[in-house]
Amino acid sequence: MADPIIVVENLAHRYASGFHLRVVHLALSPGRTYAIYGTNGSGKTTLLNMLALLTLPQEGRILFEGRPVHGADPARGRQYRRRVTLLMQHVYLFRSTVFENVASGLRFRGMAKEAIEERVTGMLGRVGLREFAHRPAHSLSGGEAQRAGLARALVTEPDVLLLDEPTASVDAAHGRQIEEILRETCRQRRMTVVLSTHQYEQARRIADEVLIMRDGRMLEAGPENVFSGRVEDSAHGPVVRLDGGVTLRTDAAARGTAHIAIAPDEVRLSRQPVSTAAANTLEGVVSAAAVDGDRIRLSVDAGLRLTVHVSRDSFAGMGLTVGDTVYAAIEASAVRAT
Repeated sequence: MADPIIVVENLAHRYASGFHLRVVHLALSPGRTYAIYGTNGSGKTTLLNMLALLTLPQEGRILFEGRPVHGADPARGRQYRRRVTLLMQHVYLFRSTVFENVASGLRFRGMAKEAIEERVTGMLGRVGLREFAHRPAHSLSGGEAQRAGLARALVTEPDVLLLDEPTASVDAAHGRQIEEILRETCRQRRMTVVLSTHQYEQARRIADEVLIMRDGRMLEAGPENVFSGRVEDSAHGPVVRLDGGVTLRTDAAARGTAHIAIAPDEVRLSRQPVSTAAANTLEGVVSAAAVDGDRIRLSVDAGLRLTVHVSRDSFAGMGLTVGDTVYAAIEASAVRAT
């Protein structure tokens, strides 16, 4: 995998209200999409603002292509801001036409008029706003304004795109359209995308990696199996009853409603029914497979959608393909409540 484009080291910021954000380490690679998942107030927006240098960290540093981006070199910070774009949840549009709003960043960069016309028209078409090009931007609905803001962010072709709840103000159909635009843009241009969301299913649909935040802390970078459920006692010990109906045994000490995390590396797959002492065994079907560095990332539908990491050798040895039936074994200690 390529070297990270952005690295965060010991980042911290404390507000007068008492909220304290601290991220010890975070590495973002080119061409990957990351979802920052958490409830309101968990620190998602604060982290995005710091990555965009709208809020400067009180401690730690942000490296871009291996070099610090804030501090002693103002020119370095300006260059960073030209290559990293933040789209806020509530989009601010200039009091001009939709076309002029989307074109503003290109004009600032000195692009020729003909090239601006071609690029802006194409981008408006991608977000479904081509017929709105010459309308006043202030006449747009909330969802239309969000798509105009996305077009303005994408048309400059940043290296890193940061999005704060990008589908919060659009309907389901346009939300899926935005998700598809992000996936396609990231694939074509190797753009790094970081988006915040409180919808875990959206995070799973969009992201290569899900980053979970709670109370200003990143609980874990990379666990791609997080579910809502309730930890309860049973005759056989504590169990988690997931919202989708699946029940799993756990070693969690807490009781009550919780987010349940299962690391993809802690799910063991086999082609045959599992004869093991594992606390949880599930039968499922492989729905997707993708190469992820030196391993294979599988999606398995087993009453819940599981992401599973297996080595390339194990994948080849099992002869797996999409549509195959597999059996998953998960220890109780791997079912964590957060």
